Amino acid sequence: SELTEWAAAAGADVVGTLPLLAAFLDRPYDPSPYAPVSRLFWNEFFVDVTAVPEFDDCDEARKLVSSRPFRTEMESFRAASWIDYKRQMALKRRVLELLCSSFVDSRNQRRRDFEQYTASRPELQAYAAFRATMERQGKPWSEWPERLRSGGLTEADSDERVQSYHQYVQWLADGQLHALADRSQRHSAGLYLDLPLGVHPAGFDVWREPGSFASRIAGGAPPDRFFSNGQNWGFAPVHPEKIRCDGYRHYIQCLRHHMRYARVLRIDHVMNLHRLYWIPEGFAATDGTYVGYHSDEFYAVLALESERHKTAVIGEDLGTVPHHIRASMSEHGLAGMYVTQFQFNITAREAMRPTPGGSLASLNTHDMRPFAGFWEGLDIEDQEELGLIGSNDAREARGERELLKQSVVQFLRRRGALHAECPTLAEILEACLLELAGREEALMLVNLEDLWLERFQQNTPGTVDERPNWQRRARYGMEAVKADSQLLHLLQRVHRQRQRHAPFGCARQPD
Repeated sequence: SELTEWAAAAGADVVGTLPLLAAFLDRPYDPSPYAPVSRLFWNEFFVDVTAVPEFDDCDEARKLVSSRPFRTEMESFRAASWIDYKRQMALKRRVLELLCSSFVDSRNQRRRDFEQYTASRPELQAYAAFRATMERQGKPWSEWPERLRSGGLTEADSDERVQSYHQYVQWLADGQLHALADRSQRHSAGLYLDLPLGVHPAGFDVWREPGSFASRIAGGAPPDRFFSNGQNWGFAPVHPEKIRCDGYRHYIQCLRHHMRYARVLRIDHVMNLHRLYWIPEGFAATDGTYVGYHSDEFYAVLALESERHKTAVIGEDLGTVPHHIRASMSEHGLAGMYVTQFQFNITAREAMRPTPGGSLASLNTHDMRPFAGFWEGLDIEDQEELGLIGSNDAREARGERELLKQSVVQFLRRRGALHAECPTLAEILEACLLELAGREEALMLVNLEDLWLERFQQNTPGTVDERPNWQRRARYGMEAVKADSQLLHLLQRVHRQRQRHAPFGCARQPD
């Protein structure tokens, strides 16, 4: 809420996030926002506990939060460079369970609202039963007894209090996100949400909708110059014929879950509307094959839901994408992405390649080094350390990066965006942002961490245990961000540049 207000004051139209979906933060443990338990439910980790109305009336919860051990642990969390999701969620859950216990015994209007909410959402009841059963079983659903694997859950299979907890926290999360979306709209800075490609194989969606997913198959990517052995992403892909026979019901539910609150929705790996690389169980990623989907039908579904919810749709089309896919995106009004650090050119005349009209433009993504790290070649250092490139290739890449940096500086000088003879990194960043803001893309995203020259990325693709992905805490909290007037002034300059040169406003809904 604070971020959207601050961004709106700088002129922002949207504020973007990574996926906010439910995650496994205990057993199993996977904090990746792109491996959610479900694409139909939110992550209670993000619930603001002190904003819950029951908090003021729950003596036990307030006593716990104000206790010395609780405050000491919270202080240690805030001081750490890395987020310990497991410990933090366990601590937050203690408070949420106290609030839930107090709430279920109440007989007021909020309790009646909650009962109406849960009664109208049978999927929520099934989700809560699934999560509660998994907690009792202590293992993934694929290892449950046959009756449970097949969806035949009974009241005796789990703790009723745990079911109530999962229903309650979903109601809280949905209500707080609804309120945030309303406040954001009032401040003219809507939400930009992210719909991931897949779900965790041990998650609710695959258990609940087994007919919609291909069994004993994993989605991934074939070998390329960055990943010579290909990539196995570990999730079960949706089955093109089975979801079609079901009228794309599950996919529509996923879209509606996000579009209720999103002004803009990013579709992860948009190529999956056309095709997806399938890897049979027991085979290497090099031995997979592409399987086609009914893309026109996917586009039709997107267009209908986008129009109904007045949500613009962005397709993540980075990397090697066949021309016909981008042509289809353009035909259906689906905006693509332009990432400057991918598009820099060693030729000074066009060091920043033209931006396609109607696209979403940014300097980088969460899978890349922020601008400062890229400028200093830390991404090359990372690739060498991970064994993705050899020392000779790394040396050559560093030489090319130096030439590229010279070309970018010359280009920005010629465009009048850079004037200093020996510009600082901050001045080069500002010049790149202003150059990007002066183009006719439909939407421009600014990575908040770029503004303070962060060097480390959130995720290193192709790594699991080698890097602490998704766990790095932002260097500054909102209090420090709001206190730094230079950050606000830079965004305001970007906004003024956009107003002068970008007539399209926000991205449009697809056709």
